[in-house]
Amino acid sequence: MKQGIIYIAVGQKYIDEAKLSAKSVKRFCPEINITLFTDTPQEARFNIFDNIVKIENSNSPKNQIRTDKLSAYLKTPYD
Repeated sequence: MKQGIIYIAVGQKYIDEAKLSAKSVKRFCPEINITLFTDTPQEARFNIFDNIVKIENSNSPKNQIRTDKLSAYLKTPYD
C-alpha cells in the first residue's frame, strides 16, 4: 500500500479522539486506508479503521509515546 493514515492512541480518551478524526477523514476521503496503533485494540473495533495494531508494553502514555510512535512508523503498512 502506498498511502494511508496512521493514528497512535494510548488510553480511551485518545482512542475516542482517533475515532472522531478517522470518521471525518473517511467522510471526505473514503478510499484512504487508516491504521490505528493502540494499547487496547478491543476498545477500537469499529468500521472506521482498516487495520488495528496492538502496541505491546505501553505502560505510560507520557513515558512511552515516543517509543510507540517510532514503533508504529517502523511497522507501518504504507510506503
